[in-house]
Amino acid sequence: MFTIVSWFIFYCAPRTLSNSLETSLTLIALNWFPFEGKAYKGNTWPYIALGVLTIVIRPTVSLIWLVFGLHHIYHSSHPVRLILRTVIPVSLPILIATTVIDSWAYGKLTVPLWNFLQFNVVQGGSALFGVHPWYWYLASGIPAVFTVQIVPISIGLLGPNIFRPSLLPFLATTFYIAVHSLLPHKEQRFLLPIIPLMCIYAGGAFQNLKKWRGSALFAMIAINIGVAIFTSRYHQVGPFSAPRRIMEEWRGHHGKLSVAALMPCYSLPGHAFWHDHLQTLRLLDCSPDLEQLRLPSELGEADKFHANTTKWLKEKFSLEHQAYQRVLMYEKIYESSRQWFDTNGWYQCMEKIWHSLALTSSREDNYMIKHSCNGTIVEHPEYGEVIQLTGDQREKVKDFLIKVGIVNEANCRMHGF
Repeated sequence: MFTIVSWFIFYCAPRTLSNSLETSLTLIALNWFPFEGKAYKGNTWPYIALGVLTIVIRPTVSLIWLVFGLHHIYHSSHPVRLILRTVIPVSLPILIATTVIDSWAYGKLTVPLWNFLQFNVVQGGSALFGVHPWYWYLASGIPAVFTVQIVPISIGLLGPNIFRPSLLPFLATTFYIAVHSLLPHKEQRFLLPIIPLMCIYAGGAFQNLKKWRGSALFAMIAINIGVAIFTSRYHQVGPFSAPRRIMEEWRGHHGKLSVAALMPCYSLPGHAFWHDHLQTLRLLDCSPDLEQLRLPSELGEADKFHANTTKWLKEKFSLEHQAYQRVLMYEKIYESSRQWFDTNGWYQCMEKIWHSLALTSSREDNYMIKHSCNGTIVEHPEYGEVIQLTGDQREKVKDFLIKVGIVNEANCRMHGF
């Protein structure tokens, strides 16, 4: 129950993340884990199979299964027989099959587990996606993810005369957090698989409550519902609200639109979210320089954009901005380079879209700016100077020509694409 009412489970678990899948598979696998030790008489190969599959999908979960696996071997009556007759026969076919599938997909021998370890740990590649101090999980990650659940969990672990079924989940969680704290890149979603493991101990704390049990349970559920509503409906909603708004505007237009999203890395849904409305989605390049093609002091495109937005717009975007019908960016970035947009015809059809109250990056802002139209004068070889507008401005142009008396309405015909 304490896992189900967790706001972070509601917020994160339904998403198509490998963390969601590893959490689900881990919980399913633990149904066959021998918590009773030698007294357990059931099959253990299902948890081993699912555990290995989970590790293939998300290698960091191996930190959890390492603790559980060593506990199983240590308390087994025949540890060598367990390894030779169960662990290896179950694990090896899964590892071989997944390696063959990945190698076939990549067209060369590929071992994802080794690639993951080499890039994130040996090469320190995870640092390319952001660096946090070693204590980030303790100071920020865990309190934010567990919120009020951290109180009954702490009581369940430390309080006297409280029923604790096993300390093994706590030991696995501690090891998991300790190793993750040593890695430079940290995210709240990495904590998803330990939430169910730790919520076990909240049950013991509530079991000892007599008079205030109902009130405490109601308060915990109410707070989690409030946080879930805030994070799902009002927190960082801009990257979803803005594309929906653009698709609503574009509905009924002929042809597909092109959008330039001048925003921080990985902050906007891709083509799958836009479906068939989109022809081109221009994102700032955030590709890590794995082959070290850039100089040590040379910045990537996204960093260049945020370091000096106006300079990047003049040198890079001036050559391509006419190809887009919509431009998305955060408000403070727009304000810092407003003159360029005014000069290049993006001063009309601007709309502010709410993003978030609590910002998680210095590159974000409370509002996003959506530019919907643009215009310029181009030299045509046959017609001379021609006014070129982006987006479907036919109705507006027709109304303008008639209103100022340039043409009569009877003589003005509007053609389709």
